[in-house]
Parts: sequence; structure tokens; C-alpha cells
Amino acid sequence: MVSESDPTAVALKYKMDATKATDRKDPKALCSNCNFYSGKPADA
Repeated sequence: MVSESDPTAVALKYKMDATKATDRKDPKALCSNCNFYSGKPADA
């Protein structure tokens, strides 16, 4: 897992819990329903 305090994570505004991310464009978007995510839905 990437730490939220990692400089790259900070630059990308990464949050482990996507519901707590600021500047969300789509409140329904999650890793499990992103076309760039290749894991199983339960993995996200």
C-alpha cells in the first residue's frame, strides 16, 4: 500500500478511503469500477 504521506501520493491527492478524497469529480467512481483497475472488485 502507498502511504497517504508519500510525496507522490500527496501530489496526486491520494486517499486510502476514496470517500474522503477532496476534489472528487464523480462520487460514484471507485477503483473497483475504474477501467484502469485490473484487480477483482473485492480487491479494491
